[in-house]
Amino acid sequence: MLDLTARWPQAIAKLVEDKANGPAVMNALRAKVGGLIPVEPEGSKYARAVAITPLVEAHDVVLPDPVAVEGAAWVTVLTEEAREFPGSAHDDTVDAMTQAVHRLLLVPLLAGQTLYPEDVLGDGVELDWVADLDY
Repeated sequence: MLDLTARWPQAIAKLVEDKANGPAVMNALRAKVGGLIPVEPEGSKYARAVAITPLVEAHDVVLPDPVAVEGAAWVTVLTEEAREFPGSAHDDTVDAMTQAVHRLLLVPLLAGQTLYPEDVLGDGVELDWVADLDY
């Protein structure tokens, strides 16, 4: 969490599951990391993945190219984990993605809101690789 906060300081909200060791992690990091938000996940990991599947299939979830974009090696881990989901030994990266997509896309959509890139990224933040996408 400390490394991720240093790498992406514009990510002011950090969601931490309010289960298992989540509360202990929050207590340990609260003095060093701001923006920690306890969340109670709804349903199982599988149910959360199913809920956001239509957004992924509609290409509303866009991931950077892990080879072309510096710092995007995590995409390889995510896609390999997703390919094996739900039967893989590791599913935390997929679960983190489902919760991010739920919070950033699904909740506003269900509330009738229209989101623009600056709503998610913040004013003045531009991602060069997004401009190169053809969609």
